[in-house]
Amino acid sequence: MCVKYLNWQNILGNVVIVTRGWLCLILLLFVGLNLNAQYGVKNGANFVHKDKSFLFRAETTIEQNATAIPNSLINELYFGEGVITNDMKQIVSDLTKPMNQAGLYYDLNFSAYKSLDNQVWTDQIGVTIGNKLVAGASYSQDLWYLSAYGNKRFEDSTAYLSGTEFSSVSYTYINLDFAKQISEKLTLEYSVGLARVNSFIDLNLTNASIYTAPYGEYLDLTLSYELNHNSSEENLNQNAFGLIFGGALHYEIDDKGSFLRAEISDLGGANWKEAESYTMDSNYRFQGVVLDDVLNPTLGALPELNPDSLISQFGGENSNQSRKLNLPTRFSILSHYTISDKIGVGVRLQTLGLKSYKPLVEIYPEYSINQQISLMANLGRGGFGRTILGLGLNAKLLKEQLIVNLGVSQLNGLLLSKTNSGQGISAQIYYTF
Repeated sequence: MCVKYLNWQNILGNVVIVTRGWLCLILLLFVGLNLNAQYGVKNGANFVHKDKSFLFRAETTIEQNATAIPNSLINELYFGEGVITNDMKQIVSDLTKPMNQAGLYYDLNFSAYKSLDNQVWTDQIGVTIGNKLVAGASYSQDLWYLSAYGNKRFEDSTAYLSGTEFSSVSYTYINLDFAKQISEKLTLEYSVGLARVNSFIDLNLTNASIYTAPYGEYLDLTLSYELNHNSSEENLNQNAFGLIFGGALHYEIDDKGSFLRAEISDLGGANWKEAESYTMDSNYRFQGVVLDDVLNPTLGALPELNPDSLISQFGGENSNQSRKLNLPTRFSILSHYTISDKIGVGVRLQTLGLKSYKPLVEIYPEYSINQQISLMANLGRGGFGRTILGLGLNAKLLKEQLIVNLGVSQLNGLLLSKTNSGQGISAQIYYTF
């Protein structure tokens, strides 16, 4: 470990850039269209109708949420004048916990399935092509305070930033999908695929804190971080490839549409041939700090923080080496019970292989207006955010040859944007012929 005494005037913005830049990275997760596909086909499976030969499916899925970044803050930063009032800062401060989460899960894919006759190993074969982006962040409460108020409130005390992390991975994939009806009630689905990782970043502040001396006489910054990412744009052709696996067990409880389903996807990883890794463990002292002038920032103009800017500000030991990437594996259990011809209810438990994603529990009440149209709602807790509230529509058209699912999720974020986060829609299309 090394100790460095630096003149504040020569490195004026470093601490502020790092803390506010971290918040900028987290907020960037919330730019753009939010789509959240929560509503599946009622039977939960992708099985071709018994009287049909082919099924085509197109769907998009995004889960985007945060525990302590309300929509009002995001809207002001990116669509307003960028003026964050003291009242808004206080609202966010009231929402923050010792550790907070934010994240994004995006998946756009297209599938085609064909039924097979008299095959021992499968009754159906298909192919799925898609693209995913998964990003997540965890950050300490003190990071928010530094970003919003500066470190004046930490005079003669320490702001702790350890445990703050950001990870993101983008990859394209192609899967071969199979389904075998084991018995009249039980169906086994399994897939094997090839994933091509387009980019990734994994940044972790393993030990970070800022001590502010009385009257701002000096700052002591402890900074230990680990950073791994794809090297640069000029090396994007050296993408990582790897095998991924998935599977599901689908059990029909009765002939009324009740079922139990367990599913796992993206089990596997990839090897990146030339990944850049940086590590650092240092102490810095900044002298001559005037608290009121330099360490009372606003959020009006957030700088961008990326691997290159962090390295240029603080350096670190660099190495280029092969790296094994474990893709974020998703596991879910879904149970649906048909109470009557018009009323049903489902319960889902889901986990995702990210530190910032907490176990998600959701309940899905469903009401069938008629045999073609059903209305659904979902109420949940967990994931990247806190409470989840949404509505959905399921339509069976052309004698059930065409099934369309539409949904609006995160209604609490739309209607109560002052204190809630998340917003989105969902869309799925199934066509058999």
